[in-house]
Amino acid sequence: MDDNSLQSPRSRLLKHAVLLRRFLVMSYHDFYAFRLDFAAGIFQYLLNTIVFIVFWKSVVQYSATSLGTWGFYDLAVLSCIMLIATAITQLFFGFARFSQNVLQGEIDKYLCRPIDPIFALIAEEIHLLPLIQQMFSGIFILWALVNTYGTPPAFGNVVLSVAILAAGCMLIVLIEGCISLLTFWFNNVSNLLHAFSTFRSVERYPLDIFPLPARVSFTLILPVGFVSTIPTSVFLGKTTAGHTYFLLGILLAVFWFILYISLSKAGVKRYESYGG
Repeated sequence: MDDNSLQSPRSRLLKHAVLLRRFLVMSYHDFYAFRLDFAAGIFQYLLNTIVFIVFWKSVVQYSATSLGTWGFYDLAVLSCIMLIATAITQLFFGFARFSQNVLQGEIDKYLCRPIDPIFALIAEEIHLLPLIQQMFSGIFILWALVNTYGTPPAFGNVVLSVAILAAGCMLIVLIEGCISLLTFWFNNVSNLLHAFSTFRSVERYPLDIFPLPARVSFTLILPVGFVSTIPTSVFLGKTTAGHTYFLLGILLAVFWFILYISLSKAGVKRYESYGG
């Protein structure tokens, strides 16, 4: 019986928490050492989002194409929520980066320690800097839009929108994690990750402008709608099905979480390295 099997669940949880704290501290030191770059990053994300908002302004003002019930204000809010979602998912960049770490043998250094190797590799890739930069930019522009247009959303809509957004970010991260774990069976899966990233570009646009099969696909199969259109619709009060969407997001997240755990356990068992 190995040392890891003799540890209590509380002891294992504590070891993982300590490891996560150390990586977060390292990430904070990176932020503190490059404060000018931090400010420049905020300016970059502000500028990128403003450019996209100006794009929507032009589309609504000069295009004859119908965007359904989505006006300029709605589309601008969509861009801000998308930026916030991107910030949250990038905090867990290790899920997407995991396959490359496995191919490079980075997992070996954790296999002999009493911690979960997959957790360690993912925690090592956590970076606070992009999260803070993008989160601040998205929230600041969203606040400016709400105050400029004078249409503050209902508090309940805000809370439900945040809950759906959190579930959606968990969904995206878990799907990227499941794709990355396929590296244990198929080696390099970077093209699959790139393909998923391509589909994620759909979150820039309201799903209402797509045909019904596409709307269903981007809600149930590749659920990018949960990090853009759906939380935005709830935030703006454009839908009364917010609670239904939230429950659906939780159910989908549970499904992908179970699949992720199953793939991770099976993958580690079949992993081979120079260490055996």
